[in-house]
Amino acid sequence: MTLALNTLTSNGMILTADSRQTYRNSAGMVRIGSDSTTKIFKVTDMVGVAIAGKAFVPDPNGKLKNVGYFIGSSEEMARQKKSWVESGSGSFPSE
Repeated sequence: MTLALNTLTSNGMILTADSRQTYRNSAGMVRIGSDSTTKIFKVTDMVGVAIAGKAFVPDPNGKLKNVGYFIGSSEEMARQKKSWVESGSGSFPSE
């Protein structure tokens, strides 16, 4: 079970979550996988994401990846797009 909290203050937003990752083994017993899992990700200066639930999903090639892999890919794409637009090169190629 994940606990994520969000609050807004006069200085900004606070987003926090626990760091325990659990799973069910083949016998159906709940086990602790990690006590240091990252569940909070900065997407932009104005957007943060807290994740819960299934920790691993398949990438386009079918290989299981941690959800953070996909969020990190989105962050890199946003940086590339910003750099491209600021350089005066027009629309980003994927648009």
